[in-house]
Amino acid sequence: MKSPGIFAAVALALSVGAFLAPGAPFIVDGGIYYDMARAMAENDTLFIAHNGGVAESPALTKHLTVDNGGLVYPQYPSGYAYIAAPFYALFGIHGLMLINALAFAVAIWLTFACARMLVDARVARWSCILFSIASFAPTYAFGIWPHMLALAFWLGAISCAICATRSTSRSRRLLWLLFSGVLIGAGLNVRVDVFLAGLVVFFWLRLFALPQDRLAPLLVMVGMTPGLLAAAWLNYIKFGDPSPFSYGSDGGADHLGRYFLIASVAAAALIGAWVLNIPHVIKIWMARDKRLILAALLCIVFLASLVVAPVRELIWRIGSGLYVLVLNLQAHNAY
Repeated sequence: MKSPGIFAAVALALSVGAFLAPGAPFIVDGGIYYDMARAMAENDTLFIAHNGGVAESPALTKHLTVDNGGLVYPQYPSGYAYIAAPFYALFGIHGLMLINALAFAVAIWLTFACARMLVDARVARWSCILFSIASFAPTYAFGIWPHMLALAFWLGAISCAICATRSTSRSRRLLWLLFSGVLIGAGLNVRVDVFLAGLVVFFWLRLFALPQDRLAPLLVMVGMTPGLLAAAWLNYIKFGDPSPFSYGSDGGADHLGRYFLIASVAAAALIGAWVLNIPHVIKIWMARDKRLILAALLCIVFLASLVVAPVRELIWRIGSGLYVLVLNLQAHNAY
């Protein structure tokens, strides 16, 4: 059987599973996403509750929601509500599970496609198997969290970027790059961290895949623009904050100031990577004295971490986050 037939069968099996899987009390963020889908499907609204129309009375807020003018908005990106509403209207709670089941099938297919383009079909098959049964992916296949849907956007953007590097047509390459950015922009309206895919693709294109093509990473950023503007507009409606990354809550990322340090570092890195021919510079440096250059960089990072408190905190958060995600998930103390 050809690969498309296999993945079609997988998608069908997962879709059936979404309707056979039992319902459950969806609480915490799962319950919020349920509320978002239901509010959009039944009332065509972004808010999920209100204060009953009684002037100056408190709104019926709960965990992970924000009161804005007597209306209760979810802190999470509202693009999910628009995607999920028709599924909920047609199939109820199982429609929300169907979204993730289909997204899981798409993620499996995209994993295969990326691995085959980068390596070969054998590696692609094993990549699919490992992703499907030896990762956290099955845990999210029949839930109503947005992680699997966001992952499909991640992999779609990366797949488009890879296709761009393999295209022999200049016009097709530009379209692939633009579409990669469009998927990232759309995906960050489901989960904000999809924005990081833009950084991944930018640096990969600039440093490794197409180091001589300065237009390529810029096209990805251009493609992201509509999604960023949509996220900013939705957050302005919900929180009065035109930031595409706002969560609106006092305890979270509620304004642009919280992003100033990391945004400044990221902007400097993006500009530096775009202006300089980094692979060429590294090649020259490494040809001189590898140990001297490495020691100098480590000293700079160490001194910066000691002297500048925000940098020290940022390095510690990144390091601890990598440890949790790569080595020991149970080290996370959120629960």
